[in-house]
Formats: sequence, structure tokens, C-alpha cells
Amino acid sequence: MEKYRQELEFINRPAHVILTSRGCPFRCAFCSARLLWGNRYAVRSAQNVIDEVQYLSERYAIQGFTIFDSTFTVSRKYVLSICAELKKRGLDGFPWGHKIRADAVAPSCFGK
Repeated sequence: MEKYRQELEFINRPAHVILTSRGCPFRCAFCSARLLWGNRYAVRSAQNVIDEVQYLSERYAIQGFTIFDSTFTVSRKYVLSICAELKKRGLDGFPWGHKIRADAVAPSCFGK
């Protein structure tokens, strides 16, 4: 696992990449997601994602994570479920970031 460890940008902490979904609901001509995953789009449950974060933290001492799904913010409800699960487990102070599609961020994600 040491070969796959990364650092969380800007704070230089050991981190790991997390994938929360497979596929993509969009059909962009330039993207390879459909070739890799077919036309199906499936997300992991918030509990399953945070189970992985917790495991990586306990087993490999990561101190942060990056979600590397371009479609992570397609569903505001899904993003909030990830945040709620982090809070429920006392990991809400655990730093994390994401790599997403700019057009997949709803303005409502940045407010109440």
C-alpha cells in the first residue's frame, strides 16, 4: 500500500484515493467512462465508503482522502449522506477533497 499512498494537497498529510462510484450517467464524447464501465452508473453506499476510509485510517495511518469521481457531486443528497456518515463516526474533522466535473456542482451545494 505504500506505493499507492499520496499526500492530501495543500496540507501534506498521508492520504489515499477513494472511488465512490462506477460509470457515469452522462454520455460525453471525450470521456472513457462508458468504455470502461458500460452504460451503468452505480454508487457505493455512504456506509461502505466511510468503512473504507476508516479501515485505511486504522490499518495504513492515512490522515485524509481524495474522492476521485468526476460524478461525485451529481447528487446533493449523496454528498450529504457521505458528510453525515463522517459526522456520525466522529470523522467530520478528517480532511478530504475531491476531483469532480465543474458542471456537476449544483449551486445549492454551496448553501443551506
